[in-house]
Amino acid sequence: METRYRSVFLRSAGLHSFFESNQPAANPINFAPHILPPKHVLKGRFDEFFLIKSSVEPMMKLLPEPKELELYDGPHAAPMEALVPALNRFLDRTLGPVRRQ
Repeated sequence: METRYRSVFLRSAGLHSFFESNQPAANPINFAPHILPPKHVLKGRFDEFFLIKSSVEPMMKLLPEPKELELYDGPHAAPMEALVPALNRFLDRTLGPVRRQ
């Protein structure tokens, strides 16, 4: 919906049944197809909140290309050891590497 973003990084994201009670204007299911910039989803294989089959895969189907899903061996909250390298790689690819002065 917002055109100023050039890339979107989602951490521990997914769709959950509690979103069904949201009003349509606030339901993430209605917004996902409109996120147009490149998207990267970093997800824990053992996330106890957003399960891959029931929450993440449906969300990924709603998101338009370009999109990518990266799984790490861990729970819902990504440890810094997984988060920082994944975020840096994605931002370097989509925004360009940081220029050193």
